[in-house]
Parts: sequence; C-alpha cells; structure tokens
Amino acid sequence: MGSNSESDKIGAAILDDGMQTAFELVGNIEIVMVNGMNPWGNKKLLPLGPLREPLAALCRADIVVLHHADLADNENINAIESTLQKSKNLCLFSSPEWLLRIFSKSKTLPGIERIGALHVDRLDFSDHHLFQIKDIESIRMRLHILQAKFGSKPVVIFTEKDYYREPEILKHLDPFEVLVLCSELQIVPRKGHTEVSYQDLLRRLLEAKASGVNKP
Repeated sequence: MGSNSESDKIGAAILDDGMQTAFELVGNIEIVMVNGMNPWGNKKLLPLGPLREPLAALCRADIVVLHHADLADNENINAIESTLQKSKNLCLFSSPEWLLRIFSKSKTLPGIERIGALHVDRLDFSDHHLFQIKDIESIRMRLHILQAKFGSKPVVIFTEKDYYREPEILKHLDPFEVLVLCSELQIVPRKGHTEVSYQDLLRRLLEAKASGVNKP
C-alpha cells in the first residue's frame, strides 16, 4: 500500500481466530476467549472435539477473557484458572452473558425473554452459514405460521454477524420487521481484574511490544 493510502490512518487491526492460522503471523497481542460454561469440551481437536488448537497453545496468549462468566459457578471458574496457570501466568478477565448466549444454538434465548417476548421461536443454522433464498422462504413460512397461531405479526431477530454477512438477502423478509441483535463486552471485576486494569494491561502490552520487550 502506498504511503498516501487510507490504511495509514489505521491504528489497530483485529484478526478473529488469528492464533490458529496456517500462516506465521506476527501479532502484538494475542487474546483468547474461553466459554465459561464449556471451556474445553472433551479436550479434543476438531473434528473430534471443539478445540481448534491444543491447550498447550495457551502459552502463546497474552490475555484470556472468560465469557458467560455469570453463568459459571466459582468451582468451574477456579478449574479454568488452574488450567491457565499450568500453561502460563495469564491474566483472566471475566465478561457476563448479556445477549451473547444467542450465538450458541444449544442454549435458550433468555435475553429475548427477559425483555418481554411472549413467545420465542427459533430456526438454527450452522456457524458461518450462507443464507440462500430457500432459507428465507423457510423463515417466511415459519413467520406466517406464527402469525396465524398468535394473531400478531412476529419480529425477526438476527445476530449482528449474520446480518452483515447477508444484508441484502434479508430484505426478502419484508413486510416482517427484522431487528439486529448487537453485543458488547463488559468486564466484571474478579480478583482485582477490572475493566480499567484490562485496558491498562492492553496499553502496557502494546507499549512493551512496540519497544521490543517481550512482556510488560
């Protein structure tokens, strides 16, 4: 890219699943997200289990963020911390469930029910599914069935990821209202680790890497 390109204004690049790439990428910070409800599964790699890398790869991480933390009991969280300490002295930050749970098709949708939905119906698709017209037709058929059953027009809720993957094809759901479920990360305090300390650690790691030091 030329020196006058818009890329000169980019301050940071975030790569999803960057640790598992076949290419040798040089990153400043490596953050691992761990599901507090089911962190390691059967501890086997894909396709035999949920892991994309062996647990030994945790030694490359700088920070571990435990999501769904408010749904996991202290015993499970302590066990996760113990596993992390065996790999490396990592800082563990916790984030609550919020509405992120909707991404897991094995779970219910408590976030939607909490905001007053009288009935929650669902159609599950595999991760990274590319929507086709036949999928939209299937959704529309389900919507008409629900409308006839309950006497009111249902509202469609998509995850943010699915919406931005296929924003045009979802227009075929008109006249039904389509809402996009956005998510955010909130750090909950645990053992002195807070949102402020999380941001401070990120800053110190970036400064250390920029100066050529391996660790802050």
